[in-house]
Amino acid sequence: MKKRMCVISLVLCMFLLGTGAASCKTKLMFWYSLGGYNGTVIESLVEEFNASQSDILVEAQYMGNHTEIVQKLLASIAGNATPHVATLGQRQGIPQIFDSGVLYSVDELTQRYGGLDLDDLVPGFVQRFTYRDRLVALPFANSTPALHYNRDLFEEAGLDPNKAPETWEELVEYANKLTKDTDGDGRIDQWGFNTAADTPWYVYALIGQIEGKMMDNNWNPLFNNEKGVQVVEFWSDLVHKHKVMPELMHPHVEQDFVTGKIAMLFNSIGSTGSFSNQIGDSFDYAVAPLPGNLTKSVPVGGAGIGVFKSKPKEEKATWEFVRWLLSPDVMAKWAVETGYVPVTYSSTHTSTIQNHIASNPNAWVGIQQLDYVAAEGVNPADFEVWSGITAILEQVESDPDANIKRLLDNLAEQVRIYVKQYQN
Repeated sequence: MKKRMCVISLVLCMFLLGTGAASCKTKLMFWYSLGGYNGTVIESLVEEFNASQSDILVEAQYMGNHTEIVQKLLASIAGNATPHVATLGQRQGIPQIFDSGVLYSVDELTQRYGGLDLDDLVPGFVQRFTYRDRLVALPFANSTPALHYNRDLFEEAGLDPNKAPETWEELVEYANKLTKDTDGDGRIDQWGFNTAADTPWYVYALIGQIEGKMMDNNWNPLFNNEKGVQVVEFWSDLVHKHKVMPELMHPHVEQDFVTGKIAMLFNSIGSTGSFSNQIGDSFDYAVAPLPGNLTKSVPVGGAGIGVFKSKPKEEKATWEFVRWLLSPDVMAKWAVETGYVPVTYSSTHTSTIQNHIASNPNAWVGIQQLDYVAAEGVNPADFEVWSGITAILEQVESDPDANIKRLLDNLAEQVRIYVKQYQN
């Protein structure tokens, strides 16, 4: 009888598929937070996966940026209507989502379904998506910061265009030579250095480069210790002492860079493709690793991917889709198309990546820096720390006499209060 019912179900399913009235595939909802061109790459990968097999149908839906998707995920949790899988910004609410009980840890999925070599993942990315000693999301659309620079301006300043600064001291030295009043009107119109608007990201990098940390393993702030003060003082000196970085000009820095008003820029390695397209032949554009200090260190940017709890059949299908996204050839294609760095070692050895590096030397920097990816696990106060550091840097750039230690101490106390309230 059981065999007969299976046959009947199979025949019915084939009939429905044939008529187009319904589908027997396992349907999955994939929410993503990558807009623009990167969103079109997501959609094309989903189409490719759907065409590669006959059992699973993934529907991809753009849900706004990293902040907006978290808001919608929290609403879906309250309404018991979460997607099967979603991209999760690395500093936007992952702990809160996991603590709600709707998100799988990766070890649960690997134990249940297997098929993913966690040792193939770049350790720094794994660490970033670790919470309460568990990997709660998988690296996916991730980036690191890099030094973007104008080789033509280097040559004009008497600097070797093939040698980017490798230390903080060299960064200041180069920036001094590259900061100029080119038209003689008494105002600087070519700046030696600046950073993109995500300023805390570069503070995280600088703190890592002097072997410091933002938070300890118990979510106690460390950014207000002597190392944190040293980094913010260095930042202030770039503006007020060395006068090589313009104050409060981060929001428009990408346009300033592509038009030759900024010689060196800290920005995501993921911006390389966009910069190349915008710059074209207007100047010789290059990318280099971030300059270091006591050590080399780059933080994690971008988003991971989380699997939400659902019915066993859907969970298994979701895991199959996620494993496919992280497979060497697919990850390599994703990295090449978007500019994100590959998050698996196996993908860096594919012909797709190797050919891309051969024809685009700037892309090699992202691979070089994989060994220096250093991160702290996500914590409930990620957003509070980020927004607080943003405000402090704005104040420091505006006021050469700002009390940096006091500002950092005040933020640390706010974070301690937030964490205590969260834990209670």
